[in-house]
Amino acid sequence: MGILTGDALYLALVETDEPLKVNGTEIPPDRLYVFGAQQEIVEILPRCLKAYLIAIPHQTLIRYLGLELALYVQKNVEGIRCGNLTLPYYSEFKAKMLRYVEVLFREHNHYHQVAVDDVQDSIMCQVYGLFSHLENHRKAVTDYQNNRFRIVQRAVEFIDLQTQLHLDIADIAEQSFCSIRTLEYAFKQVCGLSPKKYLIIRRLHLLRKELAVEHSKRCIKDILYSHGIVNTGRFSQDFYQLFG
Repeated sequence: MGILTGDALYLALVETDEPLKVNGTEIPPDRLYVFGAQQEIVEILPRCLKAYLIAIPHQTLIRYLGLELALYVQKNVEGIRCGNLTLPYYSEFKAKMLRYVEVLFREHNHYHQVAVDDVQDSIMCQVYGLFSHLENHRKAVTDYQNNRFRIVQRAVEFIDLQTQLHLDIADIAEQSFCSIRTLEYAFKQVCGLSPKKYLIIRRLHLLRKELAVEHSKRCIKDILYSHGIVNTGRFSQDFYQLFG
């Protein structure tokens, strides 16, 4: 058990046919054993395990992978380790890395710094080749998230332009150029709540504003009635939860 320190990405090249257990998850030998900086690790390892640990500084990772892919890899190390994100050429990568590392360990006293730099560059090119297959997945996820954000943005802009209290979800979806189901997904992903809940919060804000202005001119019951509030007990609960 421990925490990996330093601003780096860690790749462990493990020579074993046995699965490893990391943070309660079994990692088969054909999967990349990868960790990010400051990640807490609890692992169960077989005896006499032979492994090489490659630490890739954050800035070096960015130089070879580019900023967006480097951040994506670091953010998804657990998904890579658990197999949620696949690396189709990992077996070839591991075989090449083991050859590089073994040669470096065996011949490092005879290597000029230029040769060491060449080997490090070759290793990083292989690392790029390994992770470059995640680029399409990253772009797909980014496009998906951006599309959801645009839907919510159009919906909120439409809602803010309306003066009436009651708004139909179907009308909002139509103005957002999507189905009601897609609108629901977009709001939950971007805002963490449903469009219906968003409308309720909007109505409570409008009500609070009117109560502050009209409390001396109209009774509270009439104001609530004009806002379509029938269940005053539920209203009180929602109002208190939002504003205290």
